[in-house]
Amino acid sequence: MSDDNRSDKPDVWEALGDAPSDDEAARAGGPSSKKKPKKKAISFWLELPLLFVIALAVAVLIKAFAFQVFRIPSASMTPTLQIGDRVVVNKLTYSPESLHRGDIIVFVDPAQRGHVDDRNFFGKAKDGVVESLGGEGRNRHLIKRVIGCPGQTIQVRGGQLIIDGVRTPEPYLPQGVFTQGDLEVKLADNEFFVMGDNRQNSSDSRVYGPVRSEEIVGRAALRIWPPSRFGGMPGGVGTCAPGPQ
Repeated sequence: MSDDNRSDKPDVWEALGDAPSDDEAARAGGPSSKKKPKKKAISFWLELPLLFVIALAVAVLIKAFAFQVFRIPSASMTPTLQIGDRVVVNKLTYSPESLHRGDIIVFVDPAQRGHVDDRNFFGKAKDGVVESLGGEGRNRHLIKRVIGCPGQTIQVRGGQLIIDGVRTPEPYLPQGVFTQGDLEVKLADNEFFVMGDNRQNSSDSRVYGPVRSEEIVGRAALRIWPPSRFGGMPGGVGTCAPGPQ
């Protein structure tokens, strides 16, 4: 048999569908059609920046429209919330009209009113990721309890809370805690009166006045840290009406 006939035989195998497999070709020292793993590794590293950008966008969208994690920075809400606790704020189903007396809310510090936001896109994105993980971004946030709702008149007299002329108990406060101060505030249609549970050590609406509805981020719904206190946040009394409930 000539060399020409031998060189044509692989073509005959291919025509008959009986060509050698990749493994057989490799054992025979011939070429293999399998791709080298190195190309897959290169492809992964090329895709990694895209995956990071997608993850970043998802985190910012979740923070902007659905849920956000906040770290408790002070003792103003003890014993209900301790310094370092982390709570999830529900922004998806929240609306100012849904708030009740006793609900715990997160809002932008009223001291930042009038500040111009001069951040660019990347600055806002960075702050969005930091805030979504429970850190502090550009905006400083506070967490307090709703005491008075829009249109109500709030008074503090002799350690007692009085709403629209009616003495109103606060069952969510620890026994023996009373409200310091001597004040009377008439709330506008877009204002809420808030106070911390640690009444003797809380800077709240008694200091900086009512919180506007547009400054409220959402209602605290779940404590996720520490694990030993994981669970839902105690809600309000189910109404804004004054008096015993």
